[in-house]
Amino acid sequence: MHGLDIVGFVKGVASADYNNDGRPDLLISRLDGPPMLLRNDGPAGPDKSPRAPWCFTDVAESAGLTRPRRSFPCWFFDYNNDGWPDIMISGYLIHDVGEIAADYLGRPVAAEKARLYRNNGDGTFADVSRECGCLLYTSRCV
Repeated sequence: MHGLDIVGFVKGVASADYNNDGRPDLLISRLDGPPMLLRNDGPAGPDKSPRAPWCFTDVAESAGLTRPRRSFPCWFFDYNNDGWPDIMISGYLIHDVGEIAADYLGRPVAAEKARLYRNNGDGTFADVSRECGCLLYTSRCV
């Protein structure tokens, strides 16, 4: 993808250099699809000059960011203080308060849960939501 031509119901955008290559990358959450992680590949074109169009590649699936399918806010932060930006994406779809109660009780729910992704330092992320105690719709990890 050259430049950015995103069509969809975008609900959140965050920027960080997740792969520590010196270029800011973009994280996009959408109400109508899975999250997008746009790796900044720098200037395109034969001379790679700063005036050339910049190229971004959606690497979300290969990086392990596939959920939530419907999301709202998103952000980068280093939750484990290892120097690599991690990702938090909040879920959106909820039918009623019963789903929140079921989640607190540890019962299965169909709603989209918030996801915490740990940066593995190799261009991929691990979903650590369960082990960190992320709760449905609270964006709170305990």
